[in-house]
Amino acid sequence: MIDIIVNEIELSFNRLEKEIYAAACKMACSVLSNILEEMDKKLAQERDKSNDFVIKKICQRLLDSNKILF
Repeated sequence: MIDIIVNEIELSFNRLEKEIYAAACKMACSVLSNILEEMDKKLAQERDKSNDFVIKKICQRLLDSNKILF
């Protein structure tokens, strides 16, 4: 009888621990995502935009060359 009660408590504790861990991971993921998005916005504002045309042209060439390969 005592073994059954202990097993039930362990199962409940195990389930509770997993739920708390999952909730903490979800919150951490959300916080990290927000931090990275804010950093991305800041970097986008601070970057040198004079080379945008050249970068777009290079990217387009790379995309076009990949279309030929696939």
